[in-house]
Amino acid sequence: MKTNLITVVIPTLGTQNMNRSLKILSSNKYIKKIIISLPKNFEFKNYNENLKKIQIIHSEIKGQVKQRISALKFIKTNNIIYMDDDLIFDNNLVNNLLKMKLQKGLKSVIAPIYFEKKNNIKIHPLSGNFLFKLKKIVHFFLFGTPINSKRMGTISLAGSCYGVDGDFVNKNPFKTKWIPGGCFIISKQYMINFDYFKRKGKAYCEDLILSHLLRKQKIELYVDTNSKVLTDGPTKIKKRSDIIDYLEGHKMFCKVANLKNFRVKIWRLIFIIRLKINNYLL
Repeated sequence: MKTNLITVVIPTLGTQNMNRSLKILSSNKYIKKIIISLPKNFEFKNYNENLKKIQIIHSEIKGQVKQRISALKFIKTNNIIYMDDDLIFDNNLVNNLLKMKLQKGLKSVIAPIYFEKKNNIKIHPLSGNFLFKLKKIVHFFLFGTPINSKRMGTISLAGSCYGVDGDFVNKNPFKTKWIPGGCFIISKQYMINFDYFKRKGKAYCEDLILSHLLRKQKIELYVDTNSKVLTDGPTKIKKRSDIIDYLEGHKMFCKVANLKNFRVKIWRLIFIIRLKINNYLL
């Protein structure tokens, strides 16, 4: 297998219109195949059948992690790019991720910087208004999170995570302790091939669990500031089912990472109180 060939895997429920993204991916010379992974009995809608390199498969079980794993047996390339179905990106994304992957080697995972679709603002800013700064101080005292740029790419003692702000990166790529699960490139031989997220429902915190498992294998995680994607932004958690899913996902991560301290309990309490206040005000 050539070291620079890529298979793209996109877990989806089939309703998202991905024709723009698929057109960009199918025209890239490094991409050998694009696997659309659907749950059993789901259909891929709004699909331009004239696009090349696309293979549609079905997973026996619905769920992002399950659908990723189902695709592994169809992959014949050294490199895999996993991405969500709602991303917007340009022609440079794949090339930038691959270039950095080849530079950092087999035991590396590279992820992009994230921006919101609606306003093109950073999803993981390091600076902000007074309330943002106050929140950083609270996180410092309660969760042991650094206030300055050392905060980027870290996971606190309470299991809360903090992304990377490209404007504050002095050396690219930026080494992190976790990467968001929306888009990343990884060597096939080091991808986790078992179901590490057993729970049904939305896979909140699965990226924290995956990052932890990869780092246990001595895989290095990086964010490449030259690679950029647009997405819908953080999911607003309002429904009771979503709250339960998020707390259970966080609980699963804390168990895997062996986080057992009072800070975890404080974080969960503050999380619930904050959601109740936000939902009341809305």
